[in-house]
This record gives sequence, structure tokens and C-alpha cells, in this order.
Amino acid sequence: MVCAVVCAVVCAVVCAVVCAVVCAVARSAASVGRNCRWAGLACGGMTFEIGMITIDTTDPHRLAEFWTKALGTSVQHDWGEFLMLAPAGGASGLQLGLQRVDDPTPGKNRVHFDAHVEDRAAEVTRLAGLGATEVAEHTVPGLTWTVLADPDGNQFCVGQPG
Repeated sequence: MVCAVVCAVVCAVVCAVVCAVVCAVARSAASVGRNCRWAGLACGGMTFEIGMITIDTTDPHRLAEFWTKALGTSVQHDWGEFLMLAPAGGASGLQLGLQRVDDPTPGKNRVHFDAHVEDRAAEVTRLAGLGATEVAEHTVPGLTWTVLADPDGNQFCVGQPG
């Protein structure tokens, strides 16, 4: 059983790396994350595609108020302890899950997502108005990003090329 779990994890990581490399080579800067889908990249006979990112929270409904406004999404499913947010109007895209937990992981979240925008400063201002907190700002050649935290303290980044 341990071998099967390890193999599945290794397979998932390898598929993610292969997809990132293929997409980096095949895409234009404007299509990052939008036109590159993981479908068709097989690993051990399985196709691996990330369809949803889930955030642990003590109050999924409160956090949904922030994320639906921040992302322009809507609550697609509400099962009380678990909410699924999906792009408005039935558009395709990555879904966001909000899952009630009694004891959220302390400290900085180990996985976060990065949003790419055309006007980082305006987006940071908008998100702060919705309840996000600015944590830090970083710049490397070709990219500037701001680390923010949602109302539960979950960190995410908003970046702008340039």
C-alpha cells in the first residue's frame, strides 16, 4: 500500500513538472495558465489534472464572501461543511473549495496560488478593500508580486510582469 501511495505521488509530481516545461515552451506570455491544460499528459496510464484547490477554514461561508468577490466567482455547491466556488456563468476554469476544519494548520500555508494581473497595485488595493492583508512585496527581474493574506490568514500572491 505504501508503495502504491508513493508511486501515485511521484507520478503526480512528474506529470506536473512535465506539464510546466511543455507549457513554458509552447505558450506565449499571454496564455500562461489559461490555454495550457494538463489533459493528454499521461503518467502510468492516468491523466492528471488539477481541477480544484481547497482551503481549510473554520468558517467556509465567511471566507466565501471574500473569495467570490475577489475572483468574480459564485458558490456552485454548498454542503454546509464544504463549499465549491466556480467561475460565474458556467465558464470553465479552476474551482476553489472551502472546507470547514476544527483546527486549521498553524503558521504559513504550505501551498499557495499566484494570480497574474495587468495592474498589480490596483488589484492589491481592490483585494485589501475586500478584507485581504498585505504581507510583503517582492521584485525579481521581469516580475513584481505582492503577498497577501485572505481574512483567514491564507497567503496568496498577486503578480505583474515587468
